[in-house]
Amino acid sequence: MSESDLHAGKTHPRRTSARRTWPLLLVGAVLLYWVIRPAGVASGWSTDLNAAFAEARKSDKDVLVAFTMPGCPPCVLMDRTVLSSKAVQEALEDFVPVSIDAVAHPGIARQFGVLGTPTYAIVDATGAVLAKREGYQSREEFVAFLRGASSRSANAQSAAGASIQAAF
Repeated sequence: MSESDLHAGKTHPRRTSARRTWPLLLVGAVLLYWVIRPAGVASGWSTDLNAAFAEARKSDKDVLVAFTMPGCPPCVLMDRTVLSSKAVQEALEDFVPVSIDAVAHPGIARQFGVLGTPTYAIVDATGAVLAKREGYQSREEFVAFLRGASSRSANAQSAAGASIQAAF
């Protein structure tokens, strides 16, 4: 680009590139915020573990305990893409779902052996851990986890599971 071109009002190549780049950066920042912003507790999910155990005893269901923490991208993705799906919602009808913030309740997270989030534990009404999964899972994987770990189909695991309920 010649000096006369610059004085004639033509933009510098680097400025043109920057003008094209900032909208992409803005879109990327908005998408990142959308992914990691807190989703809150889903409808039908409790945040009180004791109440969930009481409900499980009344309804003869197992408890699904979801351990999450604020700002956890895989937790938010699970909430938005997996837990909200129709197939998962149908599978959750056999459970009393409860969401526990692992940061706000580190003692409960320790008792369940939570090392990272998201972590999902299926627990019977007496507090015996029937199954546990960590990390992001697809809808299909999560539904298979829920269907394969009910107390009625996992009696052998129940006998071997550690009782968590006694600590509450």
